Amino acid sequence: MQKIIIASGPVIVENNKVLLNKHGDTAFWKFCGGRVENYETDLIDNARREVKEEMGIEIKILNEEPFLTFFR
Repeated sequence: MQKIIIASGPVIVENNKVLLNKHGDTAFWKFCGGRVENYETDLIDNARREVKEEMGIEIKILNEEPFLTFFR
């Protein structure tokens, strides 16, 4: 049986600039976000928590739509 992983993360835009996070010691940049650690947590709260953990900032979600869903 395949394991299901749920993740969320926001696209942060301010002054027509997109905030990206450097991925570890690699040359790659990514959006903030990550796995939902507690399946009782909703995706919006998880997105806020991930940004706080990765970037040290608190965000206000202005638009909850659209959410991208994909399966691998």
